[in-house]
Amino acid sequence: MPEISVIVPVYKVQEFLPACLASLTGQTFRDFELILVDDGSPDECGALCDAWAGRDGRIRVIHKQNGGLSSARNAGLEIARGRYIAFVDSDDLVTADYLETLHTAITREQADMAIGAVEDVDEQGASLPTPALTTPMEEGTFSGRSLLSCLYSPQATYYTVAWNKLYAAGLWKSLRYPEGLNNEDDAVAHRLLLASGRVVCSGRVVYHYR
Repeated sequence: MPEISVIVPVYKVQEFLPACLASLTGQTFRDFELILVDDGSPDECGALCDAWAGRDGRIRVIHKQNGGLSSARNAGLEIARGRYIAFVDSDDLVTADYLETLHTAITREQADMAIGAVEDVDEQGASLPTPALTTPMEEGTFSGRSLLSCLYSPQATYYTVAWNKLYAAGLWKSLRYPEGLNNEDDAVAHRLLLASGRVVCSGRVVYHYR
């Protein structure tokens, strides 16, 4: 079984998908499966997913009827085999040490969740003229319950979004994203924190949000 399952929902991103997948398959941490969920994309994304799976045995592809972001993530969760779970959006990029950094933190601290900082980038994946970073209120290891107030802070995005985190798979045993709801991350963030005994918050940038 892979140590980590990375779930990538895919829909109408054929221009950005190859760069996203290159950043994932080039990770310094190698023990993971990459689950690509083609959510009924009308462009060439489905064929791109299959082509990448043909080149890398760690990639698994789901082709499904369009159901939205939550539906795609949930489909990935249903087949995920990893001890830990990560989500990456298919038009974004991750640093080469994205998984290694978060995995080192979560295992070292015996935590339920590890969170990394985010840098906003332009459509070409380059840093903005004025750097835009999403960082924690405070670095360190905390109880999930003690972080609930951060959901109402100026840095709330750091704690709510799905994709700058590594989760113990057990957190998702009875939890799924609500389908048909905008801002689905907000609907589960508090539940994830409440279920987490220990959360590692790092200011190191691991994710590039396009």
